Formats: sequence, C-alpha cells, structure tokens
Amino acid sequence: MTMTLSTISAHRFAQNQALFNLPNLFKPISQTIESYSARSKRRAVVKSALIAITQRYPDWVDTGFDEHFMAHEGASIMADYCQTGQLPDAAALVDAWSNQFFWCSETKQSTQARFLPVAQDFVYILRSA
Repeated sequence: MTMTLSTISAHRFAQNQALFNLPNLFKPISQTIESYSARSKRRAVVKSALIAITQRYPDWVDTGFDEHFMAHEGASIMADYCQTGQLPDAAALVDAWSNQFFWCSETKQSTQARFLPVAQDFVYILRSA
C-alpha cells in the first residue's frame, strides 16, 4: 500500500487529534471553569469526609486512610469520583488501603473486615455531600 500525501496528512491529523483531544480545546470556557469547579468541590468533599471519619472512628486515626492515601494508593479508585462524581467502591478502597501494609493473609483479611464499615461510611459521607 502506498501512502499519498493526503493519507499521511489524514493519519497525522488523527494522531494529533487524539494527542491533543481537539474537541476539548474548543470547549467553551464556561464549561471548563464549571468542570474545574466541580472537581475542586469534590476534592474538598473528600477532605471533609476524611475529617469526619477521624472524628467518628478515633481508633482508626493514623492508620494510613488519609489524604496521602487518597493521593497515592487510592488515587485510581478516587479518580472517577473527583472527575465525574461516581462514588468509589468501599471494598476497593479497603483493598487498596490494606495493600500498604505487609500482613499475613489472616491478619489482612480480619483487618479488612473490621475496616470495611469505616470505608462504607466514608462513601456514605461522599454520597450525602
């Protein structure tokens, strides 16, 4: 197959469109600001929910379920919530949280079971905001 100049140009255009996401470049400024504002609000809700969790569950303070966790190990789970508002799965949060530690499987399972209600309450707080 020989590539003509128009084929190459079309191919490069498609690559650039995917790379720079051209439709979003021309999105109205108001939509961009609105989207940024919504993401900022959801990030603030996450911080507030973490504070509420530390107040409701003082035994779980300093266990690594905090802003650092949300920004690192839990980031992939929280990404959809911060971007679109889709609530995270509490069990996935528990799994990611427990993977920070080096526990034998028996200890890990029992700790996950004890922590699941805390994570479920966290998701409930997010939903209620």
